[in-house]
Amino acid sequence: MWANNINGEIKVFSKLPSYWDGIKFYSKAFASSPIEVLEEEGFFPIIDPQINEETEQLGDLYLEDNKYYYIVIQK
Repeated sequence: MWANNINGEIKVFSKLPSYWDGIKFYSKAFASSPIEVLEEEGFFPIIDPQINEETEQLGDLYLEDNKYYYIVIQK
C-alpha cells in the first residue's frame, strides 16, 4: 500500500494510480514509474506493523525516512 499527503490529509492507496496529475501529468503507466518519480510526487510505501488485534489497534499514519508508519495504540 502507498500513501500521499494531499492538501494536508494523508490518503491511502491500495495500489498506485495508472495516471497522476501532480507536479507533472502522467497519462499512463504512473504506477510503473521509478521510486524517485513516485517520491517526487509524494507517494511513499506504508509499512504495515504486526499487531495483536486483541490488545492493539492501528492509529494515524506518520511519515518518517520516506516511509509511512502506523501509530500502534494499546486498547
